[in-house]
Amino acid sequence: MLFRKKNSPRARFRRAFTLIEILTVVAIIGLISVVIIGLQPNNPHGIDDAVRLAAQQFKVARAQAVLGHNPDREPETNKRYNIRSAVLVLNDENDDERHLRHMVAIVGGTDDESKTDLRDYYWYSVGGNAGVTLPKGVFFVPPTESGIEHSSLAPIEGDYEVSLDPSLELGGKQFGSGKQKWYAYFFDSNGQTYMTKATFMVAEGVWMPGNGIRFDSDAAVVGFAVTRNGSLVFTRDADETEAANEL
Repeated sequence: MLFRKKNSPRARFRRAFTLIEILTVVAIIGLISVVIIGLQPNNPHGIDDAVRLAAQQFKVARAQAVLGHNPDREPETNKRYNIRSAVLVLNDENDDERHLRHMVAIVGGTDDESKTDLRDYYWYSVGGNAGVTLPKGVFFVPPTESGIEHSSLAPIEGDYEVSLDPSLELGGKQFGSGKQKWYAYFFDSNGQTYMTKATFMVAEGVWMPGNGIRFDSDAAVVGFAVTRNGSLVFTRDADETEAANEL
């Protein structure tokens, strides 16, 4: 007569626990793969992630402009007026890691109600926001780029750039107070942009130290138009971008 050895509950538990471990590891590997693949150059998901990150900065900036809160840490002492906000894109070829990839939303105001010039504004990071960096291999397409669909924004004092110290957590700073250059999109206190035509475009590219970024002429270009009322219209087509700018 044959006797079968019964498995103890403890033994059954060990086997079940081992199976759970295996499934957990498989799930983790899958998640890691999705993240890594999504951030690789020459991958459309990286471009889509870049657009989502950028759009979030625009939404944060617009919301801050509409709220109109004094951004200074000592609002009673340092009163700020004519609140407006901006989204900055770093344009610094000496910064290999963040050039045309790093973005930050800022908010600012003047120290007198009669002052409205951008040079009179004191700028602050939004809630200590250090900004975001686009996925590797994906870059903001500057307004001076040729050969592919590029971003468009209003020139500031004859140029597209502003200079500002990127460290804004400790207090307001004015344009011209730093060495780094930034492309800038502005929102007024109503959350509207005074720019008659503004688009934010990103594309895959290759960073070549000393020679800038190389965009292929047939590179996939994705982004959004910033309408006059401050809303965003996402597009992958140049004609759609032009139409959105008329809104």
